[in-house]
Amino acid sequence: MNRIILAIVVSLLLVCSFPNPVQADTDHGGVDLGATVALTISDVSSSSIGYHSAIISWATNGNATSHVFYDTTGHENNYAYQTEEGVALVTEHSIPLT
Repeated sequence: MNRIILAIVVSLLLVCSFPNPVQADTDHGGVDLGATVALTISDVSSSSIGYHSAIISWATNGNATSHVFYDTTGHENNYAYQTEEGVALVTEHSIPLT
């Protein structure tokens, strides 16, 4: 049985691949403050939960790719499954798990 335990998935099995820290946009009139802001994940949710699938959604405070690691058991690393990493840099993320 390939059953996804969503309580485990949503409790930080969610990983965003962060290409770069968020920086001031000097090309479009932004002010370069010489500082970077770490990306944060918020608004994590699951929807369309089925026996073998679910959709995991979240937001980031800057553009990032989307990538989810997950498993049917809880542990700290080396998860058995992962989604393909999205190539688009977005702040609103949604990944189907199947």
